Amino acid sequence: LAMRELKDPALAIWAFREAEKRVEAPARKLGYGLFVAGVYRDQLRDAGKTVVELRRLTRLYPDAPGIDRVEAEIDEIKGGMFGGPGG
Repeated sequence: LAMRELKDPALAIWAFREAEKRVEAPARKLGYGLFVAGVYRDQLRDAGKTVVELRRLTRLYPDAPGIDRVEAEIDEIKGGMFGGPGG
């Protein structure tokens, strides 16, 4: 709602972080974190904050299914920021 209707990225980030705190299942927590990263990437176009959020998720959920795709996205973003994979 905050993103679609109100166009308020800061509120959306806050809401996703609150939701992440309130759920117990690691997969759901990861999902909310990915929503936060998506707001930084797609709405705010902030590569630095996107990478920070994605790194946080890889540290918290290193064994999550698909975490290798998150790591690949970090490398891709950093490549765009610094001119090559891995910065």
